[in-house]
Amino acid sequence: MIEVRVMLRSAFGSHRDKVLGTMTIANDGSGTHTCGHYNVTARVGQRGKLRTGRVENFSRQSNTGMALVLRALKATGFR
Repeated sequence: MIEVRVMLRSAFGSHRDKVLGTMTIANDGSGTHTCGHYNVTARVGQRGKLRTGRVENFSRQSNTGMALVLRALKATGFR
């Protein structure tokens, strides 16, 4: 599982830090060694609406983890 957290780190102290969004990308176990399928959940802020999506047929051999994060963002409706 991949967990992504987008944070705003304040220059005025950690008490002003803020979570801008979170995302979880979970392998569903139905893929192969070279091709994966993932369930995605994402939320804007700490209490925003939960968005869900799915990434299918992701080539593990020719892509990076960051490419998976990008596809997951698109799968949950972020453009």
